[in-house]
Amino acid sequence: KDEDWEELQILLINTAVSGATTTSTLNNIEQRLEKYTPDVVSIMLGTNDAATGGLTADIYKKNLETIIEKIKNKNKDAVII
Repeated sequence: KDEDWEELQILLINTAVSGATTTSTLNNIEQRLEKYTPDVVSIMLGTNDAATGGLTADIYKKNLETIIEKIKNKNKDAVII
């Protein structure tokens, strides 16, 4: 019903950075995540990690796990896409 949408408030914050990698995201996590309490987080990282080379699959995986852990520490109910 249309009236159900009237009270819905959505705030979208885009913290995307061109050229970001999992490492650079972790290095700047405070300004990109910790000042917000997100309910939904879309993570799109990996292409730049692969393009720059020098990052093993294990480190990439660990970086993503750390990012997800930090999101969950901020809001355990956050939906991560």
